[in-house]
Amino acid sequence: MNPFRLGIIGCGYWGSNYVRSAVELPEVELGACCDSNPFVLKAISDEYPEVKCVLDPEEVFADPGIEGVCIVTPAGTHAALTKRALESGKHVLVEKPFATDVDEAVSLVELAKVVNKTLMVGHIYVYHPAGEKIRKLVQSGELGEIYHVNCRRTSLGPMRPDVNVAWDLTVHDLYFIMYILGEKPSRIMAAGIRPGGNSREEAVEVTLGFPGGAMAQLHASWLYPAKQREFIVVGSRGSLIFDELNFPGELLLIERGRVRNPESEKERVPGEGPAQKRIDVAGMPPLKNMIREFAVSVREGKKPASGGAEGLEVVRAMKEIENSLNDGAH
Repeated sequence: MNPFRLGIIGCGYWGSNYVRSAVELPEVELGACCDSNPFVLKAISDEYPEVKCVLDPEEVFADPGIEGVCIVTPAGTHAALTKRALESGKHVLVEKPFATDVDEAVSLVELAKVVNKTLMVGHIYVYHPAGEKIRKLVQSGELGEIYHVNCRRTSLGPMRPDVNVAWDLTVHDLYFIMYILGEKPSRIMAAGIRPGGNSREEAVEVTLGFPGGAMAQLHASWLYPAKQREFIVVGSRGSLIFDELNFPGELLLIERGRVRNPESEKERVPGEGPAQKRIDVAGMPPLKNMIREFAVSVREGKKPASGGAEGLEVVRAMKEIENSLNDGAH
């Protein structure tokens, strides 16, 4: 079978990772790259001279040899580009959020059905080796009843000109929590700050309640001086810590009622078994795995784990977060 021919629209900071990942996948042939910055395209052309580089996305949409496109542009442009790609007969993998309006999201899901094309949203943690392991541990009951999920996603910028920090960062963790718990939030509350009278939140705290009784708290900030990517699940039998930056290839499983530091015997509490266990989750890089899943889903006609329907539920929840933030701003 011939490789899946892919076009990438948006090849800047994050899009360049798509380019590199696509080139390295044997199942994929990178057929075209598109960006509004000619210097970005020059760099790609110098490294991959066989790849067609264009300034206008319509050239990618019009290319009959391109089967699918990855849309890696600013969030405010996702919906319009996704619509044009689907109308042009392309399968689409679009970065999250694939729309910032519920009606737009609904129309894109319907359009994908009408034209019979795959619409996949880039919720990358679903394709992370750690993500699948966390889901299995939660769904199997090994952690017991899930009480609480805590996420911290912070850095000192970069600030986005078209969306607030929730649409930029919180959206990463939102679907992942829904994915591992297997349910949508039934209660959503959010608070944020707009420094200096800015029109968009630059730091937010979001609290989610779920029908099964679990609660989740998501902290996201463009203002924090330290970059953090931490995901913690607390259950009745044990807890999981995934520290993506400091320990990217492992999970820390901790028995409930025990301390985190197994080196200090004085801090241990009575009980059987080790106080903690490190779980290896090394594997294919998640972005590469996600692009591969896109190609396989199209070729085999199967539904991706983060399709348009799942992306729509994220947009619905994000709009509730946005409404809660707006209520608190007045």
